[in-house]
Amino acid sequence: MSQKQKESVLKVLNGLLNNNKINRLRQVINKFRLNRKIIDIQKHFIKRFLMSKAGLAQIAFRAFASLPERKNRLGGAKGSKFEAGLVRFATRTLSRAFGAFKNEF
Repeated sequence: MSQKQKESVLKVLNGLLNNNKINRLRQVINKFRLNRKIIDIQKHFIKRFLMSKAGLAQIAFRAFASLPERKNRLGGAKGSKFEAGLVRFATRTLSRAFGAFKNEF
C-alpha cells in the first residue's frame, strides 16, 4: 500500500469511528446544552437590561403604545370644559372669601 492509500483508509476508518449513532447523539446533546447556556445568558442579560432605567422606560413606552385609541373625543372635550368651569368657580369663590378676610384684618 502506498502512503496515500494508507491515509485514505485511515481517514475512512476515523470517519466511521466519529460518525456512528452514539457519537452523533452525543454531538446533538452537546449542541443542545450549548444552545441552552446561550439562551440562559441572553435571558439573564435581557432581565438585567429591563431593570435599568432605559429598560423601565422601554417597558413604559410599550405600555403607553399598547393603550387603545380614545373612541369618543367629544366626551373628553366636554369633561375638560366642565373641569375648567369648576376651576373658575372655585377660584372666584375662594378669592371672594379671602378678600373678605383681607378687608377684615
